Amino acid sequence: MHFLKYIPAIFLLLSMGSCTETTSEPELSNPYDPENPAYEPPHATITESPEDGKVLNTDSIVIQWEGVNNESQFRYQLENYTSGWSEWQSKTSVTFAHLDEGDYRFKVMEQFVSGDRQEDTTSVSFSVDAVEGPSVLLEKQLLKINTGNHFSVQVKAEEVEDLMGLSFLLTFDPSLLQLENISEPTGFLGENADGTSFLTTPVDTANQEGAIEINASRLGGDPQGVSGTGKIAVLNFSATARGHTAITFKPDNCSMRDSTNKDIAIHKTRGSTIVIE
Repeated sequence: MHFLKYIPAIFLLLSMGSCTETTSEPELSNPYDPENPAYEPPHATITESPEDGKVLNTDSIVIQWEGVNNESQFRYQLENYTSGWSEWQSKTSVTFAHLDEGDYRFKVMEQFVSGDRQEDTTSVSFSVDAVEGPSVLLEKQLLKINTGNHFSVQVKAEEVEDLMGLSFLLTFDPSLLQLENISEPTGFLGENADGTSFLTTPVDTANQEGAIEINASRLGGDPQGVSGTGKIAVLNFSATARGHTAITFKPDNCSMRDSTNKDIAIHKTRGSTIVIE
């Protein structure tokens, strides 16, 4: 009986012990928790690309990258090629083709599933010089146009020496494209020249035949010929129907002449592919 009178007191002590507040340790296994000592902020790393600052002799490249976490998404942009950033996506590589001559900068960013986003960008810069001169080419290798839209293509002489004049023939599909006008740009062929001659196929005839012939030359000057790379003509078109087509040079109808009226061997001609949507 004496033992039984202590039972309520023992029960009370046990009850008080069970009500003691317990605290849980912070979860340290969450890689997206900035409070985690092992947390790494999102940061994409480029694993395959041209060397920064390199000049490429190809017009197609592959760039690969990786993130801090395998479940991340990424967006990328190639300045001077894409119109803006891509959508966020899980892909970690991209191929760029039909790169025109010029300077480029590729940028990529990582985003965690938690929404944390890379604050800066990871980037690499490079240049493309894939066309060996002397050549004649259209500045854009690939153009994507909506039906009914207007667009321009520039004809360029690439890496020429002592160029006095040139002539060339371009063909196109008049059922998909209509030529609106042809203009002669200032500079380059006319730089320090006494004058220039610029003869072209009439627009109506070009649209009937799907062919444009241009003859352009310097009329004297100092020096008599020009060297380097520059614009020869600007062609303005409208896209009249959906489809895939091209504006191409006829190599047998392309020629260059130097200041002594001798032929300059043309290394390459390159036209444009047109995608009309």
